[in-house]
Order: sequence, then structure tokens, then C-alpha cells
Amino acid sequence: MIRIMGKVSVVVPVYNVEDYLDGCLESLEAQTYRDLEIICVNDGSTDGSEDKLRQWAERDGRVRVICQSNAGPSAARNAGIRAATGDFICFLDPDDRFLPSACEEIHEALSSADTDVLVFGATYIPASLNSPWLDYALSPRDVEYTSFSTDVLFKEQSRPFVWRLALKASFLAEQGLRFDEELPFGEDQVFCFAVYPRSSHTVFISKKLYEYRAQRPGSLMDQRFKDLCGKMLEHADVLEHIYADWERLGILEKYCSQMVSWGLDFALTNMLRAPQDDFIVVAQRLSGILRRFFTEDSLRKIDVKADRNLALNLFRRPQASVFLRKKAAWRFFGARYGRKLALRWVFSRYHLDAS
Repeated sequence: MIRIMGKVSVVVPVYNVEDYLDGCLESLEAQTYRDLEIICVNDGSTDGSEDKLRQWAERDGRVRVICQSNAGPSAARNAGIRAATGDFICFLDPDDRFLPSACEEIHEALSSADTDVLVFGATYIPASLNSPWLDYALSPRDVEYTSFSTDVLFKEQSRPFVWRLALKASFLAEQGLRFDEELPFGEDQVFCFAVYPRSSHTVFISKKLYEYRAQRPGSLMDQRFKDLCGKMLEHADVLEHIYADWERLGILEKYCSQMVSWGLDFALTNMLRAPQDDFIVVAQRLSGILRRFFTEDSLRKIDVKADRNLALNLFRRPQASVFLRKKAAWRFFGARYGRKLALRWVFSRYHLDAS
């Protein structure tokens, strides 16, 4: 097996995180693999982040500082990708940390000549959060895919956090992969769904190389959890961008059943507990997306009956009655997660006990 020596470029998007930057950059300073390029993109910070970055650039010659007007994390990461000169590119959020061996492990895994993408594990803080979902999502198994399979997306712990990916720079350049700057949220999901179908060799390792700060107070993620309708509409926007990309790739119709079933779950997560007006708005949005990308005949081929019925309800009846639509949604979630949990979601809106 041919091994490639090369530099690892770490892209750090920075916006108003001066209290966390020292911890983040200290974790890069402590890396056992020394051939690093640390690209910090100051995305219009209004606190002391830029001064802190300048101090770090003087302290460590591997730190490069790029300043731009505030344009969001996607634009900041794209600026970092454009500036990167390394053979391998990875991402570190400024309130998180790499474990000391992270870049060495990344280099080792990607130095195989035919590997395009690496996915690794992570821990999270505070440990008291005790989140079974995060434990699961951040714990991939050791496995390789030498061609694309939807198992990468739907059976492996491959999403949604882009900072768990490291990529060969030549792969990014050849595929023209960048973050979608039109989306204020969900850019990680879109990037993952763009990367994996284009990768000819994706490697998963179970080693936990990253320390994730879950829900920092005041973060964008922390703010958006409070608006369920807004969150669902953002998910619908993400879904539309993913479908559009897969359509351009010519693979959306081939994977219609899996992509629609996943999309219904992803976009409608909070549908049953949303107020009725919100329910109607989100259902109308999703109806338009399905009618844009699919035909009724393709939706008829969806494998799971409850998924197929909800998709056809949304597709056929843009102005369907709320009762029929909620009935189809309830059956969809009941089939997927069990009727008892679906009932809990419904009754949680009214603060009632469904046990």
C-alpha cells in the first residue's frame, strides 16, 4: 500500500468565541503530528477573538489568520478550504478540542493513496449531559466502503457533524466540494450528503479523536432548539438542497425510497407536537418539495407502507385536510418509533400523560 507524506490543514471557523479559543488552539499546539497548518477564519467577530488569534499567530508560526465580514460558518469554512495548502483537510470548531493524537491518526488513515474520506469518533462535554443519542452518533465502528452505498449514510454513524470528517485535499478539489453558503443552518448535513456519494473509499474508525462542547449557551444550535416550527422549516430547506444535489448527480431516482423515507423523518421530527398552524405550514412546504423532485409513480414504489402513504398524501393533496394529514403523519411515526412514543409526542403539546 502506497503511503503519502503530507501536511494536515485544520480549518477553524471563528465567531465571537474568545473565551474558548485558547483551549481549542492549545489542543492543536499539543498534537503529536507536527506538520500542521492551522487556518483560523475570523468571521467578523465583534469580541476579542481577532486579537486572540493574532497573539496565537505570533506564538505559533503554523497559525494563519484570515479575516472576513460576517458571512456564517459555511463561508468561513470555505475560506479555510480555499486557503489550505495541506494534503489533508479537517475541521475543528473553536469551542471544541482535538485529542493529542488526532492529526496523527488522520494522517495515518488518509495517507493510503486510495482513501478519500475518514470518519472518526468523538466524546462530548459536559459528560453530565448523558445523551444516548450523542453517545450513539459519535461512536462509529471500524469499517471501510470501497464504493458508495446508502448504508454509509443510513446505517453508519456518519452524520451530521462535519468536524468528524477528514478529507484528502485532492478529493475536495476534484469534486469541487464546498459548504452551501445559502443555508444558515444544516450545512453539515448537506455537506455529508454531498461527500459520501462522491467518495470511492470511505474509512470509519472507532477511535475518539475529538472533544465536542454540546450546546454552548448562546450558540446558534442552542438558540434554534427553542423554535420547533423554524427548525422544521430549516430541515425542509436542507432536504431541498440535498435532493437538488442528488438530482444533479443523477442518483436521486435510484435511491428514491430511502431518500424520501429519511426526508420525511428528518423534516417532520416535531410535526406531531407542533401547533396546528405550524403543522400546516411545514406540511405545505414539504408537499412542494416532493412535487418538485418526484413523480407519483416513484413514490408508489416506496418500500414501507406508512412512509409511502404519507409521501403520497403530501404529494397528491397540496391542500389536504389537516385531519387526514395528521392521521398519515401519526401512522408514519407510529410505524417508525412505536405508537406509544408517537402518542407521547402528540400529547406533549397539551402537557397530557399518554402512558
